[in-house]
Amino acid sequence: MNTTSNRTSLLEEMRSQLRREGYAYSTENTYCDWVKRFVKFHSIKSREAMLDSPAAQVEQFLTHLAVHQNA
Repeated sequence: MNTTSNRTSLLEEMRSQLRREGYAYSTENTYCDWVKRFVKFHSIKSREAMLDSPAAQVEQFLTHLAVHQNA
């Protein structure tokens, strides 16, 4: 039995949690979009990779947005 097929994706878990907490559908979509952009920016392949220097990853992502997205 393959355990990865039974494991829900990060975004599915995030959406489920946001729904439980009563967030608006548009807010849910916005939050998930930002997570997708963050993961794509860092080419993250696993959940464990997100835990490797998370503060530095967030800082790099925000710096990229401030410098390159507003240019």
